[in-house]
Amino acid sequence: MTNVDLEGVRKRIIQLARDKKCRIVPHNLPCRFNPDEVINPETGMYFDKISAWHFIADLAESQYPIREITLENPKGEKGYEMIVKAHQNFPDVYIKVQLKGNMIYCRSFHLPIR
Repeated sequence: MTNVDLEGVRKRIIQLARDKKCRIVPHNLPCRFNPDEVINPETGMYFDKISAWHFIADLAESQYPIREITLENPKGEKGYEMIVKAHQNFPDVYIKVQLKGNMIYCRSFHLPIR
């Protein structure tokens, strides 16, 4: 994917993740959305659902690296992941989103699987 294309994706992630009408945590697809198990490196407190979405938007807005991936389910569709290097005392946070039309699906928001 070119940088120009990724900038468009980044803008959509920012816009959709900040709009509560556009956010979906799918129950019909593989999903691991566990913000209440992840410590927010900025506050030292656990995320809630809303702050997790805003964290995703803030990361995209700050030019945090986003990688395009090909999803296994639905097979062949595109997703976007960020592995967030949080504070040195906190484990990384794995985030994966999928853009579909005017909606953003959070497919992953969790600590690494051990």
